Amino acid sequence: KKSPSTETSMVDDEAGLEKKGAVILNAGEHAHDHIDWMIHPKDKNGNDPSSPDYDPTSLYVPPSYVKGCTNGMKQWWSEKQKAYDCVLLMKVGKFYETYHMDADIMVKELDLVYMKGETAHAGFPEAAYSKFSNILVNKGYRVARVEQTETPQQMKERNARSAVKV
Repeated sequence: KKSPSTETSMVDDEAGLEKKGAVILNAGEHAHDHIDWMIHPKDKNGNDPSSPDYDPTSLYVPPSYVKGCTNGMKQWWSEKQKAYDCVLLMKVGKFYETYHMDADIMVKELDLVYMKGETAHAGFPEAAYSKFSNILVNKGYRVARVEQTETPQQMKERNARSAVKV
């Protein structure tokens, strides 16, 4: 197991990749691997998986946690707590992005790499959606996607009149 790269320039011996100024964490080293409610998830009603009332399609996300998130992550968690049993792909520009436990699945199953940072994050270009979603479905995963429907002009207009930036 490799430790995170924290030097300004380091060569990863196994992959031969040079990483400059980025902290790239490995599986098991991200924030969600150390937060109790993500390690021991409960459904939206607070039931744990051993309960006969457990709803595996939902996830309880503490409001105090969401409050500290960026607007984009607030939106991701809003959807993830309703589709916990799915790999959630969120459209960001011309990419589909995944975070936390879903990024772990993407890295493991699709041979993608993590993006830098404490939050597990992986993605792929929109043109690869069909290929990657089919691979996940064929491996037994449910896939949900959140599309970006706002045009750049609509975003500019909304940002001019609202404090919400996502």
